[in-house]
Amino acid sequence: MEKSVDGVSFATLGFVAGAGTSATAHAYAYTDAAAPAAAYYRLAQRDADGAVSYAPVQFVPAADGVAGAAQLVLAPNPASGAVQGLGLGAGATLEVLDGLGRTVRTAPAGALSVAGLPAGLYLVRATAPGQPARTARLVVE
Repeated sequence: MEKSVDGVSFATLGFVAGAGTSATAHAYAYTDAAAPAAAYYRLAQRDADGAVSYAPVQFVPAADGVAGAAQLVLAPNPASGAVQGLGLGAGATLEVLDGLGRTVRTAPAGALSVAGLPAGLYLVRATAPGQPARTARLVVE
């Protein structure tokens, strides 16, 4: 199991041993005991031959309303023109990250254009004074 606070940089959180090759379905669980704030999680499956595959990233909001619990909402999504980050305060900035975590575009929250970006999946990180950074997926058409 891997965890990230920004949805880009992941660190190993824990390990659950698999049942090996089996024709029977198995259920696995892992609890993040130190999860007071919102976070991104993904499962990294390591096969016996050393190959690693990743499950899709999942965002888990904080259950108790602590900072970071509010999700970033982008509209429209999917997008091909301008994108807005909804519910962001004055002075907010949106940063578009490609699949390698590189910044490909930065703009004020109300004026982010994705025109000219190759179609695909991106992460958008919102920062605003007095608010925790928030990240959301954006599909560019």
